Amino acid sequence: MPGGDALKLVALTGWGQAKDRERTRDSVFDHHLVKPAALEALQALLGEAPPA
Repeated sequence: MPGGDALKLVALTGWGQAKDRERTRDSVFDHHLVKPAALEALQALLGEAPPA
């Protein structure tokens, strides 16, 4: 959809093995966080500038 490239997709999951992270990348997520995610990690992701 128009403007969709401005979205930041973050997978928040209980699965953190290499193959799980690979599936996240293959599913076009921008980031993969394992629960419980650290508040600092979430803040860092939310504070990132959108792609130019």
